[in-house]
Amino acid sequence: MNREQWMERAIEILTDEIFYEDTVPKIQVSCGFPSRRAVVAKNRVIGQCWNKRASEDGETYTILISPLLKDGIEVLGVLVHEVLHAILPFGTGHKAPFKHAMVRIGLEGKPTATTAGAELEEKFKHWIATGRLAEYPHVALNASGMERERKKQTTRLIKVECPSCGCLARMTMKWLLDPGTPMCGCGTEMEAAV
Repeated sequence: MNREQWMERAIEILTDEIFYEDTVPKIQVSCGFPSRRAVVAKNRVIGQCWNKRASEDGETYTILISPLLKDGIEVLGVLVHEVLHAILPFGTGHKAPFKHAMVRIGLEGKPTATTAGAELEEKFKHWIATGRLAEYPHVALNASGMERERKKQTTRLIKVECPSCGCLARMTMKWLLDPGTPMCGCGTEMEAAV
């Protein structure tokens, strides 16, 4: 079983035990980066539900679960949150209908960043412990390994100052070495602060 099959199985179980079968629309689920704030350090987006209006057939919701997540319990909590978005009317977002529904099914926290409450988390653990749902078959990505290595700054401007009048300028080391420090407008040779 791969991770997408695992998440599809999880949605089947969520449909049976948490949501009503007739309320859950057609959903395809995948492990992938949300369209925004996927690898930032603060307020990272770990799940996203694309409305059926964005799909080519006009009927299928697409849920993306971040590949940075490694814990199956956390993935289940995110899945519940995103399936709830698919069930609620378009445009609901995280407003009152979402907040009321999330509390009713056992999600806690701010509507924009929910986690499974104790009772819901126990259900998730039970599903995994009894084999109804296997361990999450995924090797998480490390966001810090995805950051680009910063280029070392090679051109640093060096401050040069006139000892007489205090006039300041900046030059690269290349120009300071050849032809040397410039003459100030007052006629004094400037000094580099190296």
